[in-house]
Amino acid sequence: RSPQTTVYDGSPKELGSEMIGDGGFESGTDSWNNDSSATTISQSTDYVKSGTYSLKVVQSGGNYNRAYKTITTVSGKVYKFSFDTYKPSSGQDVEYIMRVAITNGDTTPVSETISTLDAWVNTTGYFTATATTYYIVAFPHNDFAGNDTVYIDNVSVQEVQMGNHGTTTFYGDELHTL
Repeated sequence: RSPQTTVYDGSPKELGSEMIGDGGFESGTDSWNNDSSATTISQSTDYVKSGTYSLKVVQSGGNYNRAYKTITTVSGKVYKFSFDTYKPSSGQDVEYIMRVAITNGDTTPVSETISTLDAWVNTTGYFTATATTYYIVAFPHNDFAGNDTVYIDNVSVQEVQMGNHGTTTFYGDELHTL
């Protein structure tokens, strides 16, 4: 007899604890970094999605200068990310880039080029970690040297808890037919 395998998974898929300490930037810039002096980051009230503050990322010249936040992951685990971004139309370039990546200059696993101006844009997705360090990266200007600003609010990263899985293998010995 050939075995038959059935996988049962009735457990709910829940999210783990929030991995971003202050994704609403109410207490400051929450350990975001800039990769050069051509990019500045600050807590701002200019454009806010919720709460009182957002993160303001300003690129002043430079080549694809960016701001980034480092997160620690567990390889093989699935994570849900979400963030809101806003770009005023007063900038030079229509497009800006938001990434969740293995290095702060990489494009994988997620790279979104956003061209909406003067409105908040929510980006939500999932990735399976293949490394223990990832970065949330903001490029205010989607071109080489440029001067532009983007605002970020409500940054969230949480592990997707997959629940309990059970596997049963049977050979049909207990199967009765009438």
